[in-house]
Amino acid sequence: MADDKKHQVREINEQAFIEEVYESHKDDGDVKFVFFIGAGCSSSSDIPTATKLVSTWLNKLRNKQDTKLSELGGQGDLSSNEYYFKVFQSVFPFPIDQQREIKRLCQDKMPSFGYYMLAQLMQKSAFNTVVTTNFDDLIFDALIFSNSKHRPLVISHQNSGHLIERSNIPMIVKMHGDANLQPFNTQESTTDPEKQILEGLKPVLNNTKIIFMGYSGGDKSVCTLLEQCKNIHGVYWLNQNGEPPQGEVKSWWEKSQHTKTLVTYKGFDKLMMLVKDKFNLQEPNFNSFVGKLEQAYRKNKTAEIKQNIRNTENPKTAIDYFLLALNYHELGEYQEAIDACKEAIKIKPDYHEAYYNKGTVYIKLKEYQKAIVAFKKAIKIKPDYHEACTNMGGAYSKLKKYRKAIKAYEKAIKIKPGYYEAYYSMGLAYIKLFELQLIQTQDFDQDLVQKFNMYDNADTTTKIFKMLTIFKSINNGTQVAGWQQAFSQKYQGVLEWNHWEWSNIEKWINSKPNDEKKQALQSALEFFKAQYNPL
Repeated sequence: MADDKKHQVREINEQAFIEEVYESHKDDGDVKFVFFIGAGCSSSSDIPTATKLVSTWLNKLRNKQDTKLSELGGQGDLSSNEYYFKVFQSVFPFPIDQQREIKRLCQDKMPSFGYYMLAQLMQKSAFNTVVTTNFDDLIFDALIFSNSKHRPLVISHQNSGHLIERSNIPMIVKMHGDANLQPFNTQESTTDPEKQILEGLKPVLNNTKIIFMGYSGGDKSVCTLLEQCKNIHGVYWLNQNGEPPQGEVKSWWEKSQHTKTLVTYKGFDKLMMLVKDKFNLQEPNFNSFVGKLEQAYRKNKTAEIKQNIRNTENPKTAIDYFLLALNYHELGEYQEAIDACKEAIKIKPDYHEAYYNKGTVYIKLKEYQKAIVAFKKAIKIKPDYHEACTNMGGAYSKLKKYRKAIKAYEKAIKIKPGYYEAYYSMGLAYIKLFELQLIQTQDFDQDLVQKFNMYDNADTTTKIFKMLTIFKSINNGTQVAGWQQAFSQKYQGVLEWNHWEWSNIEKWINSKPNDEKKQALQSALEFFKAQYNPL
């Protein structure tokens, strides 16, 4: 009777589960846990569950004239693994098609919050092992993207089974293989996967507490494995409905003499949010990871550029000096780049690319007038040089010579109609010019407004111009009430842009006398700033 009580099924909620795991880990440093995760953990990463896949695949079968659904056993139980395999093999009868479908389902999927927190927890040796029937790479990606201290060992092929051994390094064992290899996704292959995987897992699962999450229990191979593990210290079965395992694993669960605990939880990601708080897990450091990638890239790139420079230590031709200038430009050694351009031009006075490159370097140095001179010379040599026209427009804009900038962009568009960069930059120049006119004269040049309306078809710059028009109308006392609602209805998601600064408008409004007009302008400013959403 006492033995029956010892092995009866316990039922707790997710908060009690987390407290219990935390205390167990804190009180006994030698206790080990293994996470066994199934498809339910990946659903928030947009990988469909088996039930959803069966439904989708059945629709495909219904569209095939030669398919008899009765051969699959009628509608079947969509959550049944047996039915899942039947439908899968009916839709994809050939192994190569099966692999392509699995790969398609996993392609370009990103880890959800829960996976990142699991990755952080796996940095602790007591929790560093994950066994999964999933084909995706979500836990691996989470470990890599979050700049984890240890790179994980991934066992995803039957021939790697002998490498399964618990250590201080995070380990992921993919029982059914990988989407990029030949995955096990038929009833035969999941019933009897290679013995090396099962043999390697037995010592990993023994003397541990296993936490099942997002797994339905439908694999015979998992049942076989669990039956052979006699020294499991305990099993937590997490289910959103608080139900025990179904399918193949059900028989093991009912017969098992291990301590078994049913945990009702609200889903993988919500659970891991609670785990994060209890274990004080850190947010993933994405910037550090990206920084390391960029540093390695730039280090190799810089080494390559320096080698290119060494290879041209004794330049003799214009092209030698031009390539030298490009390499110095890449390294940020701008004066050396300009000197090399000058040498190239000495040898070849009509070298328009050298003038253009010199102009782009001057822009880096914020010497915009010198840049304009260089671009003009490049255009004189090559009148259809639309890139030089556009960059010259950018230099004029930096000097707040917006009319000249607009003319440069117009020339670029005339040379190359539909040139997006020139259209976009010209729209910015118009807007900055209108802002300047608003502040200086409280009015707009109507000829410019007409040209702007003719050229501009960008939704964002049109919204900004409308905003400036409202400021002008308020300042002139002609703006009627109710414009906020009308503006919001017409321009939803108003200012999604990275090229706007409020400082000039704010200074202009602050310079006004303290009266009702100033208050109206300040209210309008707050209205637009509240809707500003930099990309």
